[in-house]
Amino acid sequence: MRLSETYAAAIEAVKTRGWTQAHETVEDPWGRNGSAPVCLEGAFMAVLGMEGSDDGDFLNCPVYRDMQDYLAWRHRLYYWNDHYERTEAEVIEALEGARDRALAREGRVIIEAEKAAGLGQLVAA
Repeated sequence: MRLSETYAAAIEAVKTRGWTQAHETVEDPWGRNGSAPVCLEGAFMAVLGMEGSDDGDFLNCPVYRDMQDYLAWRHRLYYWNDHYERTEAEVIEALEGARDRALAREGRVIIEAEKAAGLGQLVAA
């Protein structure tokens, strides 16, 4: 799966399942049960089919490192997600920005009119 596709699926997970912060859903902060709201890390875990957030494979996977780079954030992503003033809109905006950057790197773009309509059709750049 390309980075842009992983981001697109993570965006869909947040929009479909809802967004959360760890302190709001102590029993399942990563949304592992398949229907619970997800945090930023939980969205990636759901898409990648990974279980543990402390797993070195997860922390070093390309999308995790790319998101850290996009945010200029060198700590765990859940610290960024769980900032007390963070909003769902900011998380989605960050995922969309990282997705668009990945698309540009992949030589693909989303047509702006389709993006505004929420269609997200990909075309060759």
